[in-house]
Amino acid sequence: IAAGQFSIAEGNPADRIARWNGTVWDTLGTGMNNQIQSLAVYNGELIAGGGFIEAGGVPAQKLARWDGLAWDSFHLAAPSSTVSSLIVHNGDLYIGGAFTSLNGNPAPGIARWDGDDWQTLAAGLGATVSTMAIYGDELIAGGSFFSFDNGVGLSFLARWDGSAWNRLGSGMDQWVNALAVHDGQLTAAGTFSRAGEVIAHRIARWDGLQWQPFGAGIPFGTVSTLVPFN
Repeated sequence: IAAGQFSIAEGNPADRIARWNGTVWDTLGTGMNNQIQSLAVYNGELIAGGGFIEAGGVPAQKLARWDGLAWDSFHLAAPSSTVSSLIVHNGDLYIGGAFTSLNGNPAPGIARWDGDDWQTLAAGLGATVSTMAIYGDELIAGGSFFSFDNGVGLSFLARWDGSAWNRLGSGMDQWVNALAVHDGQLTAAGTFSRAGEVIAHRIARWDGLQWQPFGAGIPFGTVSTLVPFN
């Protein structure tokens, strides 16, 4: 499944989302009316998050699900702004983004669907959550946030232990756009030049105790995505 901002696939209309069946690109219904920024599979259904307000021609505020035949809203969810990141952890769906509320209730940057209802994660993160990963048994969130939760300063990166937000070292000095777990270590990347107490240009790894650089790193620009390979 490919999603983004496009409107054509294989020469045919495909608004923001398409699927490759092994031979050709095909549509998923009539797609969305605005950009899709994130995808996940939850309980056998494809979940899409983004900036749209319609999916398959029906109202779907920033979050929608494809049941194999049609699009529908995700349990009438209505985040106040864009959903940028989706991840499934311990059977729950976590959504991150630029929203500050969900269905009229405060949810700064992040929320969790437990199968029955939406749950907040303490005081939230206060600004855009761009990426999430699972490290050990904890949820890691990265983004543009610089916030405090219960007196703990959270600088562009935070870990959720199930009841509270915690730091990984002292965090970064700029945004975290991507997270991945490789060789048992958490890797973060983005626009930062310092990770914890060390110089780490755009990319760094957490060894369980402290941040480590990848050589001289990437001196300019932005790292937008990561994936382990070989």
